[in-house]
Amino acid sequence: EYYCLVVVLQHVVLNTWSCMKRLLVQHGLLGSPTNWRSVLRTLQNVDATVPWLRNHGKGVRGKMSLEALSQDLVELMRKQQEPFYLMGSSYGGASIMRALLAEQHEDVSAFLKGAIVVDVAPGPRPVSMPDLRVELKLVLEGREKEIPDLAQRGFLTTALRNGTDVALIHRSLSALEWD
Repeated sequence: EYYCLVVVLQHVVLNTWSCMKRLLVQHGLLGSPTNWRSVLRTLQNVDATVPWLRNHGKGVRGKMSLEALSQDLVELMRKQQEPFYLMGSSYGGASIMRALLAEQHEDVSAFLKGAIVVDVAPGPRPVSMPDLRVELKLVLEGREKEIPDLAQRGFLTTALRNGTDVALIHRSLSALEWD
């Protein structure tokens, strides 16, 4: 038989937003700075910088890898002149984790106070997830109506409309497996 003992976890409730005045936010793969708009609206008195990731929208063009994205972030962190926190999701969150590894080995920024990473896959893509390679190929071929999930279709076509280099990302996907 299986018995479960329920315990009450001791905890403290903190109002962390009141001390968080500055955020550097990283969007995910094929996303854009607007992906964080609704979350950032709820944070009062917080200044947020949300750069375009490389090869996305208005972002710089160049090598597409997790290492390159994290180096871009490290350079942005070095320019900060006041306390800040990092926040990111998905591939942007992975670039934050990589930048934090760099922070452990060198003093990237004395102003870094913490990080929040949301929705980063810890392992291989679950079978239930759509195959991004197939869906990006459909978008590149103008066959996006064949993508059954309307939200996914909208997300991918918006990335293309935003100026994201979808073709480069499609070609780079195998190298982007959290290298």
